[in-house]
Parts: sequence; C-alpha cells; structure tokens
Amino acid sequence: MFFGERQRYYAARAQDYGYSKDIFQTLSTSFDNVSDDPAFSSTEKSLSKFHDFLRAREVQSDALRFDVSSASYALASTVSSTASVVSLSDMQAWLRKVQPPTPPPNWSKDRVELYAKRLETLEPELGKLARSVWQTFYGGTDSADRTSLFVMRQLYDHFFAILAPGNDVRKSPFFKEKSGNQPLQVHRKERLQYAASFRVSDKSLGDFLFSEADQVLEIYERLNKLHAREALDPNDVRSVLVSMQAVIELWADAVCL
Repeated sequence: MFFGERQRYYAARAQDYGYSKDIFQTLSTSFDNVSDDPAFSSTEKSLSKFHDFLRAREVQSDALRFDVSSASYALASTVSSTASVVSLSDMQAWLRKVQPPTPPPNWSKDRVELYAKRLETLEPELGKLARSVWQTFYGGTDSADRTSLFVMRQLYDHFFAILAPGNDVRKSPFFKEKSGNQPLQVHRKERLQYAASFRVSDKSLGDFLFSEADQVLEIYERLNKLHAREALDPNDVRSVLVSMQAVIELWADAVCL
C-alpha cells in the first residue's frame, strides 16, 4: 500500500510540474518576439520568481500543500487576462494573441466546492461568497454577469482583509501614510505584501506571491471596469472570474487552508 500511494503521489507531482513547464514554454514563446519594455517588468519579475520557486521545490520530496499546476494557471491567467488592456497601442495587436491557458487536467466543477470548504475554515462568509460567484454566474438571470463580478470583488476584499487586517498592516514596515484626507488608508498592495511576508511560511513562495502583486491588482481593476460597463461579454466576464478564482486558490494553498 505504501509504495502504491507513493507511486500515485509522484505521478501526480509529475503531472503538476509537467503542466507548469508547458505553461512556461508557452509564455516564453509568446514573449520571445517582444522588445524590452517597462510595461512588462512586473510580469518578467513574477515569471522569474515562480520559475526559481518551481526549480527549488521540484527537487524536494516533502509535501507542501501547494498545487503548482494551479499556481502556474493563476500566473498565466493574470498575464493573458491583463494583456488585452495594456495601453501601448503598438503592442495591443500582439498582446491580444496571448490566449488564456487551458486549465490543469485535474480541474473539475467540484473544485469550487473544495475551495469553498477550505475558505470556510478561515471564515464561514468566505465559503458562501466563493459558492455565490459561480452560482450567480451560471444562474441565468439578467444581471448574472454583473452580479458575479461584484461578488468576486467582495470575496477578494474580504479574504485579504482577514489575511492582512488594516491595523496590523499599519503597524508593519510595509505601510506608508498617504497624502490627502485619508492618511491611514491601507492600499491593496500593502495588504498583499503583508500577507506574503507574515501569513506564508515558505519564504520563496511568499516572494513569488508578492512579485505577482501588480498582475493580481490588474485583475482586480478588470473586475471593476467590467462591472461598470453597460454591456458585458459573458466570455470576457468568465475569463476574469476564472483568473481571480485561480488567484484566490493560489493564496488558499499558500496559507495552508
């Protein structure tokens, strides 16, 4: 039995890392013909950090409760989802050719419920929101697309408010007072940096997660922009919802829910 279990474990690991390598190959090929540009600096940093993390983790036999294929999917999703809204007019035609990645082979509709239950261990409301996003999206009502975007935004904000409470962030070295009427306002990037440093025990994983902060915040901005439009494309809505779902799952794994 032991050897059978270990064989299945390593087979699953091989599948995860094989999928991740395929993702990196696809992204690498996509970016090969693009000249250096500051717009891609955060993406390149994030890819480099995750690549280093994968190389270090792949040679270790200890089981970290972290799905590397989901992490790869989250990263590739943020890249592809934000590509179409980059403001550089001379790059837009190329960027729109960057297609969303195919989900990992082990993904299924049961995955939403799995992560909803894990989020519930942190706070029951998180599980309700996680289910509500997709129940609403597939509900078929006139406002389903717009409402599902709103609920996903609620899920993200509530999740990171728990991982990085405002008072704790303000006491940390990552907080800076703001100019204007709200000097003690905590920005989302400060919450991400706090959570990556204080809620993730694996330092290399925490470094990767914070390196991806700009892409994650771009996904959040897309939630807002899509929510504000008069007409919505269901495929566009689903793309940004799936991208943020992957981000939430990535962090749930990272903090060991």
